Amino acid sequence: MQLSVMLKVPPSARRGPGTCASRWWAKPKVSRADRFGAGLAALAAFVEREGHARVPRSHKEDGTSLGTWLNNQKARRDKLSPEQLGQLEALGVAW
Repeated sequence: MQLSVMLKVPPSARRGPGTCASRWWAKPKVSRADRFGAGLAALAAFVEREGHARVPRSHKEDGTSLGTWLNNQKARRDKLSPEQLGQLEALGVAW
């Protein structure tokens, strides 16, 4: 008996070998711009509530690891667009 049949994988989701990206259990891909937008929205909520953008590294905001996200943005500052840099600076991010 095939593994896909034993696991009750629907026939429409069965694929041939080597198509891992299209598997039915794979997470949907999210663009870098969408992830930046979600992080920016979480940062805006934090700034509105706390009055500053000094986010602790371990802080989570609405399911987003905001402290980690902000630390990563600072680390890859050279790769951010001028628009993204402006959005972060408008929220009070200190470089």
